[in-house]
Amino acid sequence: MEHVDGRRRWGSILLVWAVALAGAVSVVAFELGGAHVQFGTHSLGGYDALVAVLAICVLVGLIVELATRRPAGFVFRLTTSLAGVVAVLLLAAIVLLPAFLAG
Repeated sequence: MEHVDGRRRWGSILLVWAVALAGAVSVVAFELGGAHVQFGTHSLGGYDALVAVLAICVLVGLIVELATRRPAGFVFRLTTSLAGVVAVLLLAAIVLLPAFLAG
């Protein structure tokens, strides 16, 4: 039973990481391709868009972990999910740094 619970635990964590990766790849692709992410009437810069991806991932992480309805390990799962999200978005920010410094 522990093996199944471990698989479920990592499944919810990997889902949040996948959302972060998809958002980061989208932002980097738009920014390096010369397009800008639009939010309503405002054009978001690459770093602003990464902050939006972070906010979305926090919400997704909370929703996914609350949907599991398992209080045991909640803090570990949410912390691990968000640590992975921060790592993915940090890599995306580093990739965007040369384009940001160029103007």
